[in-house]
Amino acid sequence: MAKSDAIAALMDSATTVFARSGYEGASLRDIAADANLPLSTINAYFGGKADLFVAVMQSIWREIEAERRALLAERQAARGGAAADLRDIVTALTKPLVNRARSADPLMRRAPRLLRQWVNAPAEVREAMRRQSFSNPSLRIWIDSVRAASPGLTPAQAVWGFSFIVGALYSYELMDSRYDDIVDLGHDDPETIAQYLVNFAVAGMRGIGGGVPEASLDNRP
Repeated sequence: MAKSDAIAALMDSATTVFARSGYEGASLRDIAADANLPLSTINAYFGGKADLFVAVMQSIWREIEAERRALLAERQAARGGAAADLRDIVTALTKPLVNRARSADPLMRRAPRLLRQWVNAPAEVREAMRRQSFSNPSLRIWIDSVRAASPGLTPAQAVWGFSFIVGALYSYELMDSRYDDIVDLGHDDPETIAQYLVNFAVAGMRGIGGGVPEASLDNRP
């Protein structure tokens, strides 16, 4: 198998195994076996478990970030090129993950489950991040964009509000349908759920500054 094909196969297998078993529970032997490759290829192409995990995360971030940027540009174009408002920004930030988390395709659902593991990544993963010079500069850009679209908020309010949005994005119900056995939620499609989240986030950003304009709770897609 060509090197590029082997790397692609290992990345795909690793995405599935890490999403299913978590970083700690994932076995390199299982990843290699699912890719139909010898275990030694992981060490040869990635260096170890932590490095493979970081490589998978980088790939996911690039894919989702590109989709977010494209969605934001699309919404700005629909507004005649005007600056993005808060709803545009939150929609672009959240919708790609909502679509994946609530997809009927199990392969699509892998990415958000992996990204949620990032919060509790062990020290060896953080060391691999340092070795690979992994960073997420877009994070600061999104926070600054949210703040710019929320005039009147202090830097602290903007950061806390952004943090609450991210928390909602990785919530139990969105990721795991945790509350379905408590209340019958029906079968809301990803588009509807994304709108719920955007309305919640926009109202929250307004509210954290002391008020919630009625106009922020509209039904724009």
